[in-house]
Amino acid sequence: MTLPHELENSVTGQLADLILGIDDAFVSDDDLTKAETCFLDWCAVALAALDDPIMRLMRDQAASEGGNPQARFLGSKQKGSAIQAALVNGTASHLYDYDDGASAIPGHPTVPVGSAVWALGEREGSSGKDVL
Repeated sequence: MTLPHELENSVTGQLADLILGIDDAFVSDDDLTKAETCFLDWCAVALAALDDPIMRLMRDQAASEGGNPQARFLGSKQKGSAIQAALVNGTASHLYDYDDGASAIPGHPTVPVGSAVWALGEREGSSGKDVL
């Protein structure tokens, strides 16, 4: 993945380079299990919110904006841009505020991180392992 020019020498760009350079050997089986648990939890809470009126509004808003269909809205055949999918899926996964309830890790980082990574992974054609 090539970073946009404006990020090349930024702190964000340096962090992205560091993350992209992580060798598979650096990630333990326990780390992968925690990541899998968090993603499953993220998916479950997002799917629980599918029929909420707020989610219908979010999907309708994305559809009215149009755009390049790059990533799926969880539990739907509808796609939007990676940014729209991250927003819609992030809203769904945080709507009932049960994210990361599995306590695999402290805090609630999966909503912002998982929503963005999932959408970018689909847009880029990444494997599940690459996304994790």
